[in-house]
This record gives sequence, structure tokens and C-alpha cells, in this order.
Amino acid sequence: MPITMEDVLKFNNIVTLIAFCLSPKDYLCFQQLNKSLYHDYLQGYSDLEYWNRRLIDIGLAEDYVVEEGEYDVVNIFDRIKGFQKINSREVYKKFHLCFWPYIRKLYDSDMEHFFPDGLDLLSKAKILKNIEKFNQCNRNNWELYNRVQMNLHLFEENFVRSIHEELHRLLDEKNFKDAVKCVDVSIAMEEQNSIIKFFNEKYEYMKAELLDTSIFDERTCELDEEHLDRILMKFAEFLNEKVEIADALFGDKLSVIHSFAEKFVGDIVVWYIHEQLNGEVPWKQEPDDVLRFVRFRRKVEYLPLVYRRASEVFMKEIKSSLNGGSSFSHAVSGLLVEFLLADIIMYLDTIVGVFEDSVEKGFSVYAEFNNKKQNERHEEIYESLRDKVDSKQLLDEKNRFLSSFTKMLKINSNSKSSVQEKLALAYNFNKMNDNLKNLNALVSVDFCYKAVQFCKECMDDISTFDDLRIVSEKVKRCRTEVYEVLLRVMGEKHVKPGFQRAMELLEQYDSNYLNKLGVEEDATVPKVEPLIKFTELINIGDIILQMVSVFEESESSKKKFEKMMDDFVADGLNIGINKLMEEIVFVFNTTQLPDDFNPGGGGGELREIKASVCARRIVELLSNHCFLLTGATEIDVFQQEVGERFFHEVVKNIKKNIISTEGAIYLICDLNYYYDFIANKLKQKQIIPLFAGLKAVGQIFLVSGKDSKELGRMICEFQGIFTQEEIYELVQRRADWSRVRKDVERVMYSDCLIM
Repeated sequence: MPITMEDVLKFNNIVTLIAFCLSPKDYLCFQQLNKSLYHDYLQGYSDLEYWNRRLIDIGLAEDYVVEEGEYDVVNIFDRIKGFQKINSREVYKKFHLCFWPYIRKLYDSDMEHFFPDGLDLLSKAKILKNIEKFNQCNRNNWELYNRVQMNLHLFEENFVRSIHEELHRLLDEKNFKDAVKCVDVSIAMEEQNSIIKFFNEKYEYMKAELLDTSIFDERTCELDEEHLDRILMKFAEFLNEKVEIADALFGDKLSVIHSFAEKFVGDIVVWYIHEQLNGEVPWKQEPDDVLRFVRFRRKVEYLPLVYRRASEVFMKEIKSSLNGGSSFSHAVSGLLVEFLLADIIMYLDTIVGVFEDSVEKGFSVYAEFNNKKQNERHEEIYESLRDKVDSKQLLDEKNRFLSSFTKMLKINSNSKSSVQEKLALAYNFNKMNDNLKNLNALVSVDFCYKAVQFCKECMDDISTFDDLRIVSEKVKRCRTEVYEVLLRVMGEKHVKPGFQRAMELLEQYDSNYLNKLGVEEDATVPKVEPLIKFTELINIGDIILQMVSVFEESESSKKKFEKMMDDFVADGLNIGINKLMEEIVFVFNTTQLPDDFNPGGGGGELREIKASVCARRIVELLSNHCFLLTGATEIDVFQQEVGERFFHEVVKNIKKNIISTEGAIYLICDLNYYYDFIANKLKQKQIIPLFAGLKAVGQIFLVSGKDSKELGRMICEFQGIFTQEEIYELVQRRADWSRVRKDVERVMYSDCLIM
């Protein structure tokens, strides 16, 4: 049997569901369908629930204590914010009476005389928004609701457009007092986004003003910081002007200046920075550029400087704002970071490679420059010598021709060498002399200082972004990598080649080569020039170590660099000490005369008792070289090594000479002279006992040959650094050894057990 509508309306749930889906007008008609339906289902609780739902639809709060006053269509939503369920029908009726005339007009598209006469713009705006709220209760009547909404939106669009046109006119006239009213209307119309967009477009910065302005000096091709500051100040002043306008128009009702600043920083400030830092630096080389590092090769490398100056100017110059808040300048600086973050990351990703290229280029150019200068000097030497040969001045102008690095050489005019041989020898000698004089140029303190300063500037640039938490780890890593690059490149490209070349010159130095030139020593101050120059180089290395040690980055790289320096110093000093010992041997061989310790075969007139010429020259030679490392960490090791090796050369020298009883006193004078230097000037405690032992050895030569048995007992009882075998070997240098030998050996072998 088919179900009829009458059957359906017998079910309470179905009736209630139908009722709740009806618009207020249809619901009232439904109630009047028949009395039974009304009395059974649509009165009492069900009726209250229906009106309760409609009031909730328009935004009122349920179970709200109502404190009504006078109300109208403008302020009803402000006056009546809630309801009690029991009087929901009466509350709805108040809203219906206010808004139904407007709903009918909108439904019928009747916009004539829409508002009552005399209403101000703000009241009209509130009415429109109130209509929009009330119309929510008509959603059960889709055709009514949709048509009202569509016409209402069209009406609102036209209304807002007219408000913005009026606002535009008032702002052009700088009539901010009336413009504020238009702003209030826009806010009431909930047009915050459109008003923000309007403000941004109204006060847009014209890019054309910046197209012909550059922050780079055309003459020097370097960034003009003063001009950069002027541009940044213009940006800050422009923003401050808009801050004042925003404060006047919006106060703290609607924040527009943050949005404006975001657009301004992104579209203008950062755009301008990109435009300026795009491309290569048009570098113009100056004559002295070869001796400096080119810090900037691409404009983007100026990013830290530009960012730092922009942040400083904005933080200092941008005013606090009612609209933007007291920390508005911080917000603008934050926007700068936000928009430049990708550029900052790119800078940090590339700066280490850029620094490496620059520092490698700098050291390579310096090496080429140094080699060029050296070749030019050698060419001048050769041309000068050849001219002198042609003018027969080679032998006559000995002081200028052979500029001796020891100042103790003079030309032997009896040389039988050919002119060409003499020219070749003289050229090689002068070239060696020139190389020695310019040894310090191989490792330049000045240029290394420039490299360290260059590194510090680069690290300071990187540290500009230290406060940006998002890149703080990358900043720290970049600083370390830049420092490691400095140590590696400076070591491989400058320090290592410099010390290697210096050691080559040390190895090549041969004092005997002077004899090939037909020169002989003068009694001037003796020196081993390569050792002097190398020790100067060591002191330079020590200064470089001090310069790089001020950085806290990469201890492992620092220690590796120090080890490289220590190895070069150790190897170079070893070579230098060898050359010094060769010079000492040369002095022994050429100035220690046979009668120094064996005067006149024992029958001549005795000399003044004092150190020999040889001893004085050797001590002077030692004095000139043992204190070259003053302040360097290697000084103790160097002096001890020199002292020990000198000790062995003295022993060898004793073994080469014949020493008479009369000459023993002169030997003792020499040994005392050596001891005095070691104990009182060198003051190396480890080697003082060696020379004290030498003094004791001198005593065995004083014993008369008539006391040969006593001599033998002295040898047996000798206590000190020498073994009895060594003492026995030394005593054989006595002039009377053949006469006393038998008695000495008898005492030794009968009374002593030789260990």
C-alpha cells in the first residue's frame, strides 16, 4: 500500500527534520498547514529549537545574558550578541524586522535608495556587513540566499571601489584626516587585504630612479662606500616617509607597513643589490698591483660589506612605528636576511674557492716577479762585468767588480786565468753574492703579512653572517677552510719553495771557490754569509708562525704548518752548521801556524802569552753566527749543536799540531779562550764540560819530558770526558813524544788497566 504525505507527517522525527530544513518564511507556512501538525510537533521545544538554530546561523551566542538597549540596523549586532533559548523567536523577530527590507531589495535587485538618507559611509559599511551576517539564516532557501549574496557582493564591490577612489583622491591631496575615514570604512568592510594592496601600489618606489646609479667607482673599479651609504639612506628615508603615512592612516588598527616593507625590501632594495653585485669587477692593474692580493674578482664578493652596511643603516635610521611596532627596524633587517639568504648561502659555498684562487694567484705572481727581478739583476751583473773586461777595468776596480759578501776578499793581480775564464768565474761569484743578498726575498714577511691580512679580511667578511642561526655552522666551517687554504697555499707556493731554494744556496756555497778567483782572506770580520742569511730567514719564518698563530681555527693545519717550518729549519741549520764548520776548519788550516804551539823548536824568543790569531778569529766567527737566532725557539738546539761540533774540530786541530812543552802555554791560552766563549757568552750548560775537559787536556803538554813517568801517571789518573785511549792519542802530539814514549807506556801498561 503506497505511503501518503499524511502518513509521513505522523512521524515526529520526520516532521522535525523537514521543519529545520525550511527557511523562516516556509517554516511559518509549514506550521499553519494544519492544527494537528502544529500542536503535535511544531510548538514548544521544537519551535524554540528552530529559532535557536537560526540565531546561531547569524552568529549569536546561545544561553547569553541579553542586555538590550536601543538598536538599529547599524548596531544591532553590537547590542544583541546572544539570546536565551526561551525567547529565541522574539530575538529573531528583531533581526528580521531590521534586515528583511534589505533582503527584499537585494532579492529584487532594487538598489535605488538602498540606504536611509543621512547615513555616513562607515554606517553604510556596517549595514552591508550586517546584512551579510543575517543572510546566513536563509541558507535553507538556497534560491533566496544565493541571489541575495550575489547582489550583495556586487553592491559591496562597487561600494569598496568608490571608497578606494575617494581614498586615492584624498591621499593625493594629503588630506589624511578624511582619508582615515575611508580607511575605517575599508576595515569595516573587511577589505584589509585590498587596502594593504592599495597602499603598496600607491607608494611604489620607482626603479627608474636607480637605473643609472652605481655603487662602484668608475675610476678605481672599487665599491664606493660613501655612495652606497647615500643610496641606503635614501631607502631608509623613503621607508620612514611611508611609516609616517601608515601611522597617520592606520595607527595600530591594521598593520600595513610590514607588508609594504616586505615588498619594498624584496622588489627594490634586494633587486638593486642584485643588479649592483652581478658580474666581474672591471679591475684595472696598477704598477704596484703585482705585490698585493686582488681581494675582489667578482662583485658578489662585496655581499658581506653591502649586507653589513644595509643592516647598520636600516637599524640606525629606520624609525619606530605605531603601525609597525617599536621593533620595526629589526623587522626590516630580518626581511633583508630573508631575501638575501639564497645569496648568502651561495657566497658561503663559493668564497673558499674564490679565496684559494686569489691567494694562489698572488703567490704565483710574486714568485714570477721575484724571478724576473733576479734575472734582471743577473743580466746587469753580466753586462757590467763584460763592460769592465772590454775597458780593461776588471782587475783595477776590484772593490766594485767583486763586491765580496764577506768584505774580506781582494783580487790577486797575478792571476793567470784567461779574461773569459775570469769573466765566467766573476759572474758566477757575483751572481751567488746577489742571490745571497736577496735570500730574504725568497720568503717575504711583507707579502706573507699581506696574505694573512687578506685571510683575516676574508674571514671577517664571512663572520658578517655569524648571527644568522640558519648558516652559523656553514660560517664556522668556511672560516676554518679559508684558514686551512692560507696555510696550505702559503706553505706550498711560498714558504716551502723559499726554504728549499735557500738550502740549495747553502749546499752550493763553497768557500774554496774563492781561491779559483785568485782571492785571499783579509783580516776583517769573518762570516759565513749563507748561514747568516738563512738564520735571518728562520727569524722570518718565526714571525710568520706568530702571524698565523693568532687565528683559533684548525689546530691540526696549524701544527702541520709548524712541522713543515721546523723540518726546513732543522735541515737548513744542519747544512748551515756544516758550512760553519767548514769555515772553522778553513781558519784552522790557514791561520793555525806550525809554531803556534811549538815556538822556534824550543829555542826561540817566547811570544806574548795570549790566544793565537787563529783562536781569536774562530771565536769571532762563532760569535758572529751563534746569536743569529735571538728570540727563535731553535736557538738552544742550534748553539748546542755548534758547540759540540766545534769541540770535535778543536780536538782534531790539536791532533794535527805538534805541541812542545814551551808551546803548551799557548795551547792552554787558546783552550781557555774557547772555554771563556762557551761558558760566559754562549752559556749552554750541556757543552761547558766538554771545553772544561779540553782545558784539562792542555795540562798534559805542560809536563816536562824529564818527568815522563809523571806524565804516564797523569794519563792513567785522568778523569773527565776523554777516555784514557783518547788522552793517549792526544799526548802523542807532544814534540818530545819519541823520547818520552817508552817511559809513558811503561807506566801506563804496568800500572794502568786501560778500559
